Amino acid sequence: MERHEEMLSPEEQYAQLAPTLDADGFSLYAAAEEVTGLKVYEEFPYEDNHGMFEMADGHTLLRYLEAAYFGVVTWEIVPGTPYERAILGEVDKTSPEYRAFYQKICAGAAAHIKKRIGKERQNVKGPITEINKESFWDLIHEAKNACGQDMDAMLANLKDRAPRRHRIFTTLSTPMKISRTSSACGTRQGS
Repeated sequence: MERHEEMLSPEEQYAQLAPTLDADGFSLYAAAEEVTGLKVYEEFPYEDNHGMFEMADGHTLLRYLEAAYFGVVTWEIVPGTPYERAILGEVDKTSPEYRAFYQKICAGAAAHIKKRIGKERQNVKGPITEINKESFWDLIHEAKNACGQDMDAMLANLKDRAPRRHRIFTTLSTPMKISRTSSACGTRQGS
């Protein structure tokens, strides 16, 4: 697979990884920050102070960063204040400068994603033998990653992963039929 990756441009590599591993664009934005040395909150203080970046995804932040880096921002006085707000212009994405920039940030984002995947593979832990503060939160984190928002599957995952002497027991006042959830999460067995 690495040989195949060598034949792809950084943009093509990132395009393959992004849909599942960087859908929100934060890896691409982080790479752009590294390449430019700019921070959106420093370049756009009015917008930052008004919370415009609080819930923004990486793609939105990248749009602001690119506008600042390529100098396509105009400033408008906010009526009744001494402040200026940004009006973002369009970045010429066909220019050689932008294409080179985009290849660099795609290469950085792809490298960041691959590094993160490598760390996640290294952090796969064996069975938990003792519950302490660290192993408890590792267990919760792993269950959340494996099961997402499915709380029933997460509970089953936690029951399966916890050490025998620390099994999680649920006491119910009425009998019920228990269905087991596989360790892959989300698939029911024995309904």
